[in-house]
Order: sequence, then structure tokens, then C-alpha cells
Amino acid sequence: MAPPSAPEGYWKRPKVADPALCTNVPGLADNLNGIQSAAKIDLTIGRSDAAYYLWKVAVSSEKGRNEVAKAGCTQRLLDLMVSGSSDAKFHAVGCLQSLIALDETRDAVASSARYIACLGDLLLGKTHDRIQPVAADILHTICLNPELSPRVAPVIPQLVELCRRREPQWAGLEKACYHAACCLQILAGSSAGLRKHMVREGAVPALLNMLHRTPWESKCAAIGGLAMVGTEPGVAGRIAEEPGVVPEIVKLLSTPYDEARISAAKCLSLLATSQDVCHAIMAEGGLPPLVALLKPVVSDSGQQKKKKKSKKGQQLPPILQQGIVHGSACLMHLSFNDENRKLLAESGGLPTVVELLNDKNVEIFQNCSRICVNLAMDAEIRPLLKDLHAPEHILLVHERLLISPKKQAPAGPKAEEAGQAAEAAEAGEGAGPPASPKADPSIEESRPGGK
Repeated sequence: MAPPSAPEGYWKRPKVADPALCTNVPGLADNLNGIQSAAKIDLTIGRSDAAYYLWKVAVSSEKGRNEVAKAGCTQRLLDLMVSGSSDAKFHAVGCLQSLIALDETRDAVASSARYIACLGDLLLGKTHDRIQPVAADILHTICLNPELSPRVAPVIPQLVELCRRREPQWAGLEKACYHAACCLQILAGSSAGLRKHMVREGAVPALLNMLHRTPWESKCAAIGGLAMVGTEPGVAGRIAEEPGVVPEIVKLLSTPYDEARISAAKCLSLLATSQDVCHAIMAEGGLPPLVALLKPVVSDSGQQKKKKKSKKGQQLPPILQQGIVHGSACLMHLSFNDENRKLLAESGGLPTVVELLNDKNVEIFQNCSRICVNLAMDAEIRPLLKDLHAPEHILLVHERLLISPKKQAPAGPKAEEAGQAAEAAEAGEGAGPPASPKADPSIEESRPGGK
């Protein structure tokens, strides 16, 4: 049965294809071109039905798809998509969808702004009830090509509008929303200019709407887009203000899809500058999956031959390397809190954090160094870091940050002036008076090179 929310006429099908017609691709192509006299058999069907039969041939097998492509039907299908009736548009777009994997068809569809604009209009379903997922799939396929993806930018408003809709969903429309969110994610990652344009067009609330939907694939597509646009000024704060957004993102940290997990970690690292968000992450159980991101497990499938060639160890795929970057960035923000430090130490993540101090990736090294500095603030955790052979200079940073109780920093308007003088003296610039012999010796002893 059709879903309860499916549009009226959802199960209406065109007339069943005659087997004789389905095996006569040249004749169908002639009929699509309006050439009746060239057909080997008498064809008395219109262009819309010809497109439907060609669609059935193209989806039947790879051989059928190649046969339809060689018949030279692409241009006529594009013309039918632009100027045909509602059924003709649906059949033409369906046939183009089955051919879009071919380079020639993909380039032809992306060659004209008129075709992209037509697909953008079809996304909203005003022409035909079932055309939305088909048109969205074609645009998604074009976006997957880095050279062609900028040509989809003019239909960003339609993509955003599709993701913003809140009416009851049927399976086909939910699929269309998924493809639209994937397009927004790809476009947001292509340039800063497109990200700004997407934010102006309302992509943030539209993707947040997708994040709260039931299908996991919709959530995964939405978090990818949010992680991209979240780098724009002020966007992270808007995302954090959305009710229930942190629990939804934390759930995605445990999804089996690598890209969704990494996007969720990146999004949380952008939001975790707020203490309220940090508390929400910990309350929702976000610590264990974040720690797990620091030591990803690489599947053995497809790695057999590579292991035989390389004896130096298995290199992580770039997507998992990014997971370590964003996971450690989020843990760095969490480790500023005293209670979170103890929980991080109890989670068993200390050996991994210390081990990653030797990583060649600069971002990973910086994040893990800051985590260790924050953890060293806790007197109970500091010996654990020493046992793991954490670098001594990192463990001593906290001592330089602490103020001796015997000599408090000056208060009042002269505080800033005194601080500048102290910095200049420490740098060896000779500014300010010489140190008093009564100065607290504990500060000097804590510095590298001190007594």
C-alpha cells in the first residue's frame, strides 16, 4: 500500500510497455524525435510515452542504458524536460536519471543554466507529484563532480526550500530532501562565497529541520551541511540555540557511517566553546564516542594487498584522520572543566592522547598538547601523565600559569602595567627594575632553567 501521506495518484502508472516497443530502441528514438517514417514498425505513441519506454529500457540493464545513450536521445529528453507536459517532464527526467551516470549525459545536463534552473523548479513538485526525488538525484550526481558542482549554485534557494518543508513526508519526498541536503553539503564545502550565500538563503534552519527527521540518512546529510556552514561567523551560536540539537548530534557520534561521525565531531567542536554545550555533551554521553574517534579501527576489507607492500604500518584514510582532528578539538574544550578532566582520565583515553603527541599532523599535536596541559592542572591526574611519559615541558606549563599564594598579582589600574613589565623581564628585554631578592623562589624553581 502507498504511504498514508503519499500524494494523490501516487500509484498511478503509465500504460504497460509493449515488449515489441521495448526492444526497438532506434524506433523509440525516432518517435521521440518525431520521425515516424523512419521507424521499422508502426509507432503511434507520443513523445511522452516514448520517453517512458526508453526509461524502462535504460533501467533494465547496463546494456539497455548504453543502447539508449548511443541512440542520441539526450538532447530530445532535455527539450522534453523543459517544455513538455507534466507527464512528459516526469518521463524525460526519469530517463535522464538512468543515464546521468554516463559522462556524456551528465555534461549535457550541466552544460546549460536553463536545464539546471528547470531541475531546480522541479524540486518543489509543482509540476508532477513524483518528480522531486528524480530531479534531486540528478542534481546530486552533478554536484559529485568538482568541476560541475558550481553550476548547481543558482538553485540553492530551491534546495533550501525543499529541506525546510515540514509537511508529512512520503518515501519519495524524503529521498528528495536527502539529495537536496547532500547538494548543500557539497556546495558549502566548495567555497566560502557559497557558504555565505547559503546562510543568507536560510540554509541553517533548513538543515536543522532535516536533523530532527527520523531517517538516519537525512540526519547524516544534514550534519554534513551544518558542519560546513558552522565555520561561518555567528552560525555556531545559532546552531547551539536550537532546542534539542546537541542530543541529536551526539547520537550521530555512534553511527556506523564514517562521514557522519566526523561531521558530528566537527560540529560539536565548533559548538563546544560554550560551557552550556559542554555540559550538554557530557550529559548526553558524548565522551566515550569522542574518545573512540582518537583511535579509529580500520576495516581489513580491501587492505590485503596494501599490507603486503607496506611493512611500516597501516596509514589511516584521510576521513579517519579528520576524525582525530575534530574529536581531539572537542575534547580540548571539554577538558577545561574540572569534572570533565576526571571523567576523561577515567574513560581510558589518556594513553591515546599522550601517544598522539607524536603525530605528524599539526592540528592533532596542538589539540592533544592543550588537552595534556588542561589535565595537568589536576594534581591527581598529573602523576598518571608522568607514568605515560608525557613530555615534561607540557606538564610544567600549568605551574607557570598558577599564581603563587605568597605574592598575589597587583590589583587596580596598575595591574596591566605590572603585567607588561613582568612579561618584558621574563623575555630578557631588561625592562623594569631588577627582581627583588625577596621574590618568591618557588616561581623561579618551577620555570625551565630555574634553580
